[in-house]
Amino acid sequence: MNEPNTPSVHPTIKKCMLHLDILGADDKIKQIVYMYMEGLKKEIEKQQEA
Repeated sequence: MNEPNTPSVHPTIKKCMLHLDILGADDKIKQIVYMYMEGLKKEIEKQQEA
């Protein structure tokens, strides 16, 4: 369950993580992909604010 101050994971990122599980990616690969996707999400949000 998400706490009030805990941001939720974007549905596209959740789907990507699920596909990585299906493909058998190890935790390091998942962490790297998650990090890049979160960075991209933040960049897009920042551009939308401008």
